[in-house]
Amino acid sequence: MDYFYYDKYEIVDQRESSLGRLTIHLDTVKKDDRCYPYSFLKANDSICVLPIVDNKILLVKQYRHALKSWEFEIPGGGLEEGEDIEMAAARELLEETGYKADSIKRLGMYYPSPGITSEKAYLCVALCHNENEIKREPLELITTGLFSISAFEEMIRSGDFRHGMGLVAWLKYKTLNILYQ
Repeated sequence: MDYFYYDKYEIVDQRESSLGRLTIHLDTVKKDDRCYPYSFLKANDSICVLPIVDNKILLVKQYRHALKSWEFEIPGGGLEEGEDIEMAAARELLEETGYKADSIKRLGMYYPSPGITSEKAYLCVALCHNENEIKREPLELITTGLFSISAFEEMIRSGDFRHGMGLVAWLKYKTLNILYQ
């Protein structure tokens, strides 16, 4: 039985404003005979991959200009229109770390912040090995490191690992009981 109320906003007006790599939608919506502004970010879908190398987690430490800090993360990036999820995961892994995926499994999809963006984030886990073919984008400042599972979980507990997609990927990996360990 369905207990939820499913009504949508009536869209009265729609506009877009592009700012660099971002597109902001500026809608006017109607609810209960009143109009309200509603803005959200139109973002490309993304992919993140949890890399496992010899029972260790491969992490990147990347400078994030918006935060003005270096953050531990798992590799990831934008999906090209129509791009295969596993191929995108393998591409991002190789580009950012120099590691090549031997096998990739999907962990699912989630919405990182549905109140402000339309982005879908796809997650994968990969067994991989080093290839040394790093092809980073010009503004990607990245280092890599291998961490034991216990060290990685301690980074999560202590708050040293704060990457949302990485946290969701680890939760999905553990919940789905995929046996790469």
